[in-house]
Amino acid sequence: MSQDTPTPEPIHLPTCVRWADHDPTFDPAWIDRLPEFFPDLDFAPFPGVGHFP
Repeated sequence: MSQDTPTPEPIHLPTCVRWADHDPTFDPAWIDRLPEFFPDLDFAPFPGVGHFP
């Protein structure tokens, strides 16, 4: 995020994210930042899958 963009507050609710690791729409670099915004994160990738797992 740029210096002019405010950082959103974390969402402190259980959050389930399933991520297709070959999705051309969502940048895989975002994966590393998810815990900053969702501290109670249940994350699992779908290996070898595109946009619609």
